[in-house]
Amino acid sequence: PVGVAAPCACGADDLVDIPAFVASHADDNQDAAIGLLPGRLTDYRGAVTLDLPCGIYYVGPIRGDGELTLRITGRAALLVDGDVSLTAPFTVELATDDAELDLMIAGILSSGQAIVIGRADHPARTRVYVGGSSTIDLSGDSHVAANLYAPRAAIALSGGATVYGSLFVRRLDQSAPVDIHYDVDVRRADVACPIERGDTW
Repeated sequence: PVGVAAPCACGADDLVDIPAFVASHADDNQDAAIGLLPGRLTDYRGAVTLDLPCGIYYVGPIRGDGELTLRITGRAALLVDGDVSLTAPFTVELATDDAELDLMIAGILSSGQAIVIGRADHPARTRVYVGGSSTIDLSGDSHVAANLYAPRAAIALSGGATVYGSLFVRRLDQSAPVDIHYDVDVRRADVACPIERGDTW
């Protein structure tokens, strides 16, 4: 007789409460340091590039009619209180060698266009957390170089996709080829960086 360990910590008490974590930073964030208003990305118009240095930033639901680029220049966290609903290309650019991003979405992520997230040579530097329990709809030739944590959500891919990193999801539905290159670096412990108040993130 042998014992087989559970493949993951998937019990209800083991899952991260992403919406609660996002809500806890509605007032505890560094938005003011870069002049970021919580509604900046809600119903935005035209192409938008948001530069994020090291720190914790909080915004409301993300939706708009133009291309959206997050340009990361330090170890940053962007907490989204709601859904991320995209109808134009979405890019997460790690602009410096020490750039990292924790993108925490309280709701669900959906995109009608291709998304490009992170760097294929360092996927562990980008981490995406999705707290919603419905379906993550992704279309187009998406390239994701990140660790995606969406334990309550399913992912539906209507186009081909390439993933470097890891997927922790309830279910994966695909209608086109999907290449997944697992990155063992997901298990590493990151170091912190200083932010304005003298705390660390």
